[in-house]
Amino acid sequence: MVKKNQIKINKPVSNVNGLPILMDRHWVEHTKEHLNEINSQLPIKKILDKKDHILVEFIDAKTATMFRLKYGEK
Repeated sequence: MVKKNQIKINKPVSNVNGLPILMDRHWVEHTKEHLNEINSQLPIKKILDKKDHILVEFIDAKTATMFRLKYGEK
């Protein structure tokens, strides 16, 4: 369950014979770099790397809403 102060970013994953395969091996690295860059404007509490998505937890719901408005939901 995603809380109001969290953003769920789905990874570009394709299931091949039941195994999740990341379609762009550099995607996670580039996404985390981008999140670190915006951290000064929109403070991030923590970033959790899950199997098929990245969960970004902001300091409050207002900051998460600002992220959604600026960068979209996904």
